[in-house]
Amino acid sequence: MIINVDADLEHTFWENSEAIENIISELFNNNSVSIKFNTEGPCLKSLGIYNFLEKISKLLNIPH
Repeated sequence: MIINVDADLEHTFWENSEAIENIISELFNNNSVSIKFNTEGPCLKSLGIYNFLEKISKLLNIPH
């Protein structure tokens, strides 16, 4: 499953609880997730998404 995320604004990702729930669910159930942003290459580091995925994968004991 590809998770589609509206990331027009920096805060949109963190305010999208459905996307976050879907990401965690995919990681938990399938040990992987694909995320598609509707923008042109947002900076995942500055948005904190890399950090978020590392923490979640560590909590679920899934390699990142």
